[in-house]
Amino acid sequence: MPQIRDTSEDLWSFIAERWANSSLLLHDMTAMRKIAYLHVLQPNRHYLGDPTQVPKDPVEEQLRTQVPVAYAAAKSKIPELTSKGVAVLDSAAIFATADRDVFGTDCCHLTTAGNELLMRVVAAALASAIDAQKASSTKQ
Repeated sequence: MPQIRDTSEDLWSFIAERWANSSLLLHDMTAMRKIAYLHVLQPNRHYLGDPTQVPKDPVEEQLRTQVPVAYAAAKSKIPELTSKGVAVLDSAAIFATADRDVFGTDCCHLTTAGNELLMRVVAAALASAIDAQKASSTKQ
C-alpha cells in the first residue's frame, strides 16, 4: 500500500466528491432501466476504532488515523445523494454494536458472521429500495 502523503481533509473531500458522483451516475443508469439501486457504505475495523487492535506496522497506523477522516468525508455526501433519490445504507451503525468477531484479521474484510449480518441488513434495505422504485414507477 502506498504511503498517504496528503492527509488533509481536502484530499478526502475530493475523493468523496468523486465517490458520490459515481454513485449518482450508477443510480441514474439503473433508474433509466427501472432497476432499483442501493449504495452500501461499509466501514472497516479502523473506522470503528477497535481498541483491541494494535497496529502491526506503519501502514496499519496510517489506516487507523486516516480511515475515520475518509469515512467522514464519504458520510458527508449521503444527504446530497439521498436528496437526489439515491438509496444509501450506511452500515456503520450495525457494526458499531456488533461483536468484534465480525471483522477478519486483515484490514477490511468481514468474517462469515460479519457477512451474514451485513447480508440481512442489505436485504432489508434493498427490499425497501425496490418497493420505493416500484411506487415511483406506478406514479408515472
